[in-house]
Amino acid sequence: MAKLKISRIRGGDPFICQFNPTDFQISKTNNWQTEQSSGTNTEKLTFSGGAALDMKLKLLFDNAYPMHLNEANFDTTQIGKPVTERADYKILCSFTEVDPATKEKDHTNKGEPPRLRVQWGTYITFTAVITEFSEHFLLFTPDG
Repeated sequence: MAKLKISRIRGGDPFICQFNPTDFQISKTNNWQTEQSSGTNTEKLTFSGGAALDMKLKLLFDNAYPMHLNEANFDTTQIGKPVTERADYKILCSFTEVDPATKEKDHTNKGEPPRLRVQWGTYITFTAVITEFSEHFLLFTPDG
């Protein structure tokens, strides 16, 4: 099965999942303005625009279990390394940081995190930005 891949639109090393997510969630918000309407039972609604789609997913990193040694795109040099020292994890984290190339585009020295391309197989491909990133560390080996 194809691995979920996240890469910068402007190029650079991609992040390729060790394990594909088991599920993901997509949500969309539309904004409506309300206005009092005397003599009626309800307020008057006016559509004021939609927000971008929001996708949430959980990614798993397993540093102790080498069951995927023969899979394409799996870097065996990462086995046993602490998650925070893994090359693929560092790439993923870099997607949340200001991209120096964006500071130079308008000469204001204000940058932004990179715009990303998310691709999973042949049917799921879209442009994205990371708006939230959280980490949860679980199940440690006996040596920590």
